[in-house]
Amino acid sequence: DPFGRPPAWEGGFSGVRRSPPPGSDEEARWHALKGACKQHVQTALVLIGTNAEWFEYASDVLKRDERVALLAVRSGGHVLQFASESLRNDESLVWTAVRQNANALAYATERLRRDDSLVRYATSHSCIVLHFMPSDVRNNKEIVLHAVQASGYSLACASEDLQDNKDVVLAAVKKHGGALYHASHRLRDDMDVVLAAVHSSGCALEEASHRLRADKEVVRAAVRSHCDAFMNVYRIFREDKDVVRAAVRGDGRLLE
Repeated sequence: DPFGRPPAWEGGFSGVRRSPPPGSDEEARWHALKGACKQHVQTALVLIGTNAEWFEYASDVLKRDERVALLAVRSGGHVLQFASESLRNDESLVWTAVRQNANALAYATERLRRDDSLVRYATSHSCIVLHFMPSDVRNNKEIVLHAVQASGYSLACASEDLQDNKDVVLAAVKKHGGALYHASHRLRDDMDVVLAAVHSSGCALEEASHRLRADKEVVRAAVRSHCDAFMNVYRIFREDKDVVRAAVRGDGRLLE
């Protein structure tokens, strides 16, 4: 789970186990603590203070309490999802959650998922959070450029229009060549884009169009960037002296 939520019977951030084996002593203790968390404010505060995961089991009253929610998101931003809607619309609380876990922005209200500063901060620290933003944000060229300059793989979350925008895609592949995989078919067949991608990561060659994978200039650039790219070149190039020479210059181990 990209948000750090522990699956059944696995530790979360602080090791709280969820859904313990039926009939076990730990299951009885778990249910007792869960009930106490819902019924007793002080117990809830102690539990949430030691592990943010317990915020899920707090009463609705506590989930509307700003102090309790703040205590929770300070140590586990992702538990913002359990806060009341009014608190998920609270800019200060959401900032606290996002600074702890950039992906927490996915749980904020739509209004805050459109907030320029929050989106820019979150996308600077996570390559997946853009996916959970409103469609108009994912189609905002300035926002997406900012995101792909932090992580080229954010291109996967951009709109189809921007995956076909040369400026955006160039910025993405210059940061991470493998982001070429998320570019439109048109741009995977663009010489400028593909050269930028293979200069960044030679292995991006396999994401290029067949036409450019058969282009000697592109192949030489790829194997020079990373010798492992040589394993994915078309057979015709494996005995090409210029290509082999370029690969050896990139990593002399090919001669071993």
